Amino acid sequence: HRRMHNLIVFVMFILAVCAQLPSSQRVALIDLFRSTQGSYWTQKTGWEVGDPCTNYWYGVLCESNTIVTIDLQFNNLVGRIPYSIGDLVDLRELSLRNNHLSGSIPQSIGNLVNLRSLYLDS
Repeated sequence: HRRMHNLIVFVMFILAVCAQLPSSQRVALIDLFRSTQGSYWTQKTGWEVGDPCTNYWYGVLCESNTIVTIDLQFNNLVGRIPYSIGDLVDLRELSLRNNHLSGSIPQSIGNLVNLRSLYLDS
């Protein structure tokens, strides 16, 4: 019984580790929050608390523990898009339209090879 229990605990540990969002993606979201004055966003439910794929972070959609959509349009984002946005390598849609963004689009956005929709207009 002891060996079976240890095996079950080990398998559950492996599943939990594999099911987590890569830390670079969480950091990229936090960078976005901080570089666009997230504390003043119109809607910021869940941001900076836990894992955005297991906890609810407003405007973030995950599939298979990776971020695939960020939709923060009309949400009072003020500032620049951070370079780390390029770490969201599985992102398919980025909608930051109708906010108050400034500066250049970071070159790292070229890392988003799965990106199908990009909305940055104001």
